[in-house]
Amino acid sequence: MATAAAKKWEEVQKKAFTHWVNSQLAKRNESIDDLETGFSTGVQLITLVEVLSGQKITTKWTKKPKLKVHKITNCFIALKFLTEECQVKGLTISAEDIVNADRLSLILGFCWMLLRHFQEPAPTTGKGTSFEQNLLNWIKETLSGYKDLNFDSGFKSESFTNGKALLAMLNEYSPGAVDYNAHPASNKAKNCEVGLTLSEEKAKIPILIDPLELADGKVDEKNMVLYFSLWYNAFKEQQSGDSRESLLRKIKELEEKLRLLIAENEALKAAKQNLDLSTVDLRTKLKTETDEKTTYVNSKNDLEGKIKHLNDTYHAEKAALEKQIAELQANLQGLKSKQSGQTTALQNQKDELARERDAIREELKKTKDQLQKENEELQAKNDELLANVNRTKKLKEELEALMKKQDAANASTINVLRKHLLRHAKDMQSWRVLLESDREYVDDKVKIPDEAPIAKLPFADQIDALDAVAVTENRLLEALLRDREREVVEVVSVNMGKKKKRIKKGAELESEAPPSARSAGTAKKTSKK
Repeated sequence: MATAAAKKWEEVQKKAFTHWVNSQLAKRNESIDDLETGFSTGVQLITLVEVLSGQKITTKWTKKPKLKVHKITNCFIALKFLTEECQVKGLTISAEDIVNADRLSLILGFCWMLLRHFQEPAPTTGKGTSFEQNLLNWIKETLSGYKDLNFDSGFKSESFTNGKALLAMLNEYSPGAVDYNAHPASNKAKNCEVGLTLSEEKAKIPILIDPLELADGKVDEKNMVLYFSLWYNAFKEQQSGDSRESLLRKIKELEEKLRLLIAENEALKAAKQNLDLSTVDLRTKLKTETDEKTTYVNSKNDLEGKIKHLNDTYHAEKAALEKQIAELQANLQGLKSKQSGQTTALQNQKDELARERDAIREELKKTKDQLQKENEELQAKNDELLANVNRTKKLKEELEALMKKQDAANASTINVLRKHLLRHAKDMQSWRVLLESDREYVDDKVKIPDEAPIAKLPFADQIDALDAVAVTENRLLEALLRDREREVVEVVSVNMGKKKKRIKKGAELESEAPPSARSAGTAKKTSKK
């Protein structure tokens, strides 16, 4: 029984310290899978010592050890740093024990020493208090706002066994994570279960305690101390902002900044390359422009020489032209005096031409007005003709639409008419044969055409073909009717003749018979009547 309890306690410690160690290693984005073998290379041990102490181990150590001696050296450096630099007293584990990883109890004892040295809550009543008392004082201080809690009996207090301390701790760590007042103290087992489950969910603290044992007060004090040590560590990391989530978030932010810096560096490199290319282009353009400027300067000098020559030529030609102008003005003055007499005659001719021009303009205006009037009349007639054309076109379209509808209707009608008329003609022939079955009958051999060939003919031709069939059949029926009427007259005449003969013969017989016989015959006739 004792062995099973010891084994269970060992598993609880292993689970608790694995969580605690990983919460520290997470600050360097590292972790271990198994507490017993996780420090065997010495690398994670050195990382844990640096994180807990907040110092850097300057002694050279092997970051990727393959040989056992390198692993032992790494562990030795870490243990030496703890002893000399961190003043950790009473270490009983050796570097070989850590590398061999075959004694879990030593690893657990080592973790207890690290926890007590680096994670012990600050004493509130002066020096000399124990780790357990300092932890309990921290719990009291943290939960001082909950007046219904009482910790006078230490870790055996009812506030622990009814689960209310756990719920309060959870509510302080993550406000709103649990409705503290909705859990009465009388519901111990439920409170303990909810508290432990939500602690694991919200604070990532593993469940080291059985909720029913906690509710019954059967949990050992050292187990309670270990569990609430993890709570102290969770609060400490939350206050320092060094939780695994915050560190991962910072790492992501740094990676994003690094990515942006790399992208910016690549952009600057590309810009530098573009700038270098632009510099080469500018130098080429500068050389080209320099050559062009030299060409322009030479051209300018040539042009200035040509302009000077042209200027001299201009002045010389200007003097000559001025002289010629003076001579022409003198000649013009003489011509003006000669033409003064001609000006009056020209003016008279001009006036006459002006009058003729005005008359022509007036005539042209009248002609224009007449033409404009005729044009308006023509335009009106043209509009009327265009309207007539449009109406005619519309009427034509309507007529064509009606004709199409009529053709469609005729097509439908002729189909029905053709089918029924041909069937009627065939039926009439059949009935004629039936009616003449008791006489000698001579078939007139009337040929009734098939429907399919007629259906392919145009509408008018179909009408003609069907009319011919109907006319022929009517003619034959009329002849047959006349024969029947003639026969009826003959039959009636014969029957009347026979009847008259019988009446005459009866009268003769009656006149020849005796009176008694005539009286009997008369009575017989009367009885028959």
